[in-house]
Amino acid sequence: MLLKNDNNNISSWPNLFKLNYYKTKQIFNISIINRSLPKILIVLGTRPEGIKCAPLIAELKSDYYRSKFQIIVLSTGQHREILRQSLMAFKQTVDIDLDLMMNNQNLSDLFHRIFFQINEQINLIKPNLLIVQGDTTTALVSALVASYHQIPVAHVEAGLRTFNLSNPFPEELNRKIIDSFAKLMFAPTTFAKEVLIREGACETDIFITGNTGVDAFYQYYKQENPNKNNPILRIIDNFKKNLIDKTRSTVILVTMHRRENFQYLFDMCRAIKTIANEHNENILIILPVHPNPNVKNVVLKILNNLNNVKIVDPISYDIFGYIIELRDTFEIDIDI
Repeated sequence: MLLKNDNNNISSWPNLFKLNYYKTKQIFNISIINRSLPKILIVLGTRPEGIKCAPLIAELKSDYYRSKFQIIVLSTGQHREILRQSLMAFKQTVDIDLDLMMNNQNLSDLFHRIFFQINEQINLIKPNLLIVQGDTTTALVSALVASYHQIPVAHVEAGLRTFNLSNPFPEELNRKIIDSFAKLMFAPTTFAKEVLIREGACETDIFITGNTGVDAFYQYYKQENPNKNNPILRIIDNFKKNLIDKTRSTVILVTMHRRENFQYLFDMCRAIKTIANEHNENILIILPVHPNPNVKNVVLKILNNLNNVKIVDPISYDIFGYIIELRDTFEIDIDI
């Protein structure tokens, strides 16, 4: 959804970026905003942001805070479908959906689209605080726009560092910039707090909160039971039933997702193929593939014909954690 002002004026600029931009969008009327309460704008764009902000959104929308703040959740749609999927797992929705994702989008074009639209939304909402999570382009741009409007920024998962601007890129750069001007920094660890202090942050602006991703995991899986008819769970179940030696079954869940390591994607897929061929009787490899065609095409070319490698779409949060918790499952993050 997009916000409109009292004159129903909506900028036509986004049509330069995407045909029929507003055709599928609903309009969020600014008049429903409670002007007597301080407004907190939470901006999300990707699946990790959705998962890690879900406990925070739930808490801020609870009865305890309902009379203290008005919470507005905005999605840039940087990862459109998989963000929506993750929020649904936590029974959360967004109030404003900018739907800015485009096929094969590059960082500079995405930066520009997000900046323009977030600026419009902030002008209309006039939030008292903006919350971002992590180190995405959505987080950086939204925080910058808020700072230009002199709106304080709260950064969830502040202080994470590799001390290498090229790895991960651009995430390391993004989070350093956000932390350089954020007013509230929620650090997951003591080490992250120490990093922020060394970089010049005021200690009174830093709060050690733990990792909200861990909170989300335990909050979800202590309440929900997965749908056992899920295709991936059926694949795992059939694999175990057909084993001759059921004591030696191993399920390997592989995740690959770093853009700066695309150059190694071919070699990593060859390594997975070698493991699958050498252990084809007692190992099942589940490989969720990011929709990015630069990744998907390479993976399919090398691994698609292996019986014990199952290439699947990104796994929904409700199923992913359940697979990890299975007794004979190992997760391997190849960091691609």
